[in-house]
Amino acid sequence: MREAGLSLFALSMEPPGDMVALEKRLGGRVTFLSDGAGTLLDGLGVRDERGAPWYDRWFFGARPGDLALPATLLIGAGGRIDVFHRSRRIDDRPPVDALIGAMTMRM
Repeated sequence: MREAGLSLFALSMEPPGDMVALEKRLGGRVTFLSDGAGTLLDGLGVRDERGAPWYDRWFFGARPGDLALPATLLIGAGGRIDVFHRSRRIDDRPPVDALIGAMTMRM
């Protein structure tokens, strides 16, 4: 069995500078990407149409469409999307065993 490389990326609508501290705190294990206009998030269909909660608008100046629901993608070495889980709620995530199963099937 060959060793599989794994890279983790997080996509956000935050400006790149806003994510530097979190990236450092995670020890560089996750690479943060910025999609300020939400172009990729819209392409994935994960922008939360309900908009940012009132407290984010009030305290942080978030605009109504500045919130994306979580999505989990597992992309193979050839660029093919093997798993795409679009969350319906902020705490909706795919089962870890399903992700591990999809990864091991590719090896």
